Amino acid sequence: MVARTFAKDFLRFFKRDTMNVLVDLGALRRPDALSIGSVFVPQLYSQIKFDMQSHNDHQEQMDEILNDSMKKISRTHKQAMVTEINKRQEKKKELLRKKREEEEAQRKRKEKRAALRERHRLDLLKDQVQKEIRGQAQLEEYTTKLRVYDVKDPAAGNDGIIIIGGVIGELIITFTCLLDYILASPQNQSFLFTGEVIENYLYDLLCGEESQFPDNVIVLNLLKSLEDIA
Repeated sequence: MVARTFAKDFLRFFKRDTMNVLVDLGALRRPDALSIGSVFVPQLYSQIKFDMQSHNDHQEQMDEILNDSMKKISRTHKQAMVTEINKRQEKKKELLRKKREEEEAQRKRKEKRAALRERHRLDLLKDQVQKEIRGQAQLEEYTTKLRVYDVKDPAAGNDGIIIIGGVIGELIITFTCLLDYILASPQNQSFLFTGEVIENYLYDLLCGEESQFPDNVIVLNLLKSLEDIA
């Protein structure tokens, strides 16, 4: 009886529990549940995945189209802004140029009026000088030939030009300055001092027709010495 009672109690819910376990394990399924799990749900998942991928692709395409459109609009807007800024700057430059031209024209008119007034004043002053100071003076031509002195000759009958350092000193200074100029300028490096050039220059200066020392023995000796040195 004990074994019978134990077996009865053990097997009382065996059928129900076994069916539930088999259903839970998937061994026993209803056709509709099996169809939903094996066909409908995978198809639904695939369709949802495809729809999400299509949505993402469409979203990316729209983003690319918007980006391209915004870039084109931005470039067009930037070019328009640059054009407008350049136009305003050109307009401002034109206004400044006109203003400067007007100021320059006004300044020139003032200078012209001042020059005319000064010219009129000088004409009046010239007329006054001619009337009051010159009077009936006569214009006479006066020409003289000045001599050049190394040292002032107290016995000279007429005035002349006194050269500090003498003619030789002036010639040395002249040649030194000319040599410095030649050495300082690269384009004149090809120029050379020669004894013939210096001799011809000194002869024309001291013994030429316009010289103050015609037929001077000292000058000829000087030329001879310079020729020997050259």
